[in-house]
Amino acid sequence: MNADPVEARHWAEQAASAGIASSMTRLGMLYHNARGVRRDPEMAARWWGRGARNGDADAQAMLGAALHMGSGIEPDGVCALAWLIRAEMGGSDLAKPFLEVVRSSLSAEEIGEAEQRAAGPISGEMR
Repeated sequence: MNADPVEARHWAEQAASAGIASSMTRLGMLYHNARGVRRDPEMAARWWGRGARNGDADAQAMLGAALHMGSGIEPDGVCALAWLIRAEMGGSDLAKPFLEVVRSSLSAEEIGEAEQRAAGPISGEMR
C-alpha cells in the first residue's frame, strides 16, 4: 500500500500543532522533497527551525545544512555549524556529511563561536 502524501502532510501538521518536534521535521522534509505539496525551501527551513528549536536532532541537522547552502534561508556558516554540532551530539546521522564541509569553510574563531553556541542553550543567536 502506498502512503498518500497529502494525508501524511495532514497528520504531520496535526502532530506539529500539538508540539511534536519530529513532526515539524517531517513537514520540513515534505516541503523539501515536494511530497504532497509544492517544493518550498523557505517553508522547509521554517519547519526545520521549529523542530530544531524544539530539540529534534534531525531537524537541527537539516537546518544546519540549509543554513550552509542558503536553501530557503540566508546562509550563515557559524549558525550552520552550531546546529550541525548540536545535531551530531543529539545522535543525528544526517549531520555527518555536512560537518567537515562547513567546518572547513570557517575560520578558527568562527568554529570556536559555533562550538560555544552548540554547547549553550538554544537562543536567538541560533536562528
